[in-house]
Amino acid sequence: MGLSNTYYSKSMWIKTAATATAMNLISDVTGGTQSAFYLETYRPSAGHNGGWNTVISQMTLNDNKWHFMFNEFKVNPSGTNGTMVLSIDGVTVSTNTNTPLMTGPSNAQGIGTFGLSSYFTGLIDDAMIVVK
Repeated sequence: MGLSNTYYSKSMWIKTAATATAMNLISDVTGGTQSAFYLETYRPSAGHNGGWNTVISQMTLNDNKWHFMFNEFKVNPSGTNGTMVLSIDGVTVSTNTNTPLMTGPSNAQGIGTFGLSSYFTGLIDDAMIVVK
């Protein structure tokens, strides 16, 4: 499934395990530049067009506990850019109101991987992608 320049959201429950530096939650299956939602050294981060840190958390998630992750993009009324939000456990931790639209068509998304590498180390449950 590809994403939309109008609206998309990605959500899931995660529980980290072991040590890793880049663990993907829901990202491009092909490893292209379209979309990534991942943990960068245990810091939740998301973006598209190769700007993987469009929204990024200052907190790290390596406590071996379950956390609800949510990333949302919606186009602004101008139609030239959008707002991206990152939430952890129901609390918004990062917002970017000047996120560019995706360039080109969106690639298929994969759970726990980016380009069939950079796998998530831990558990993922109830993953969901919503596209409008």
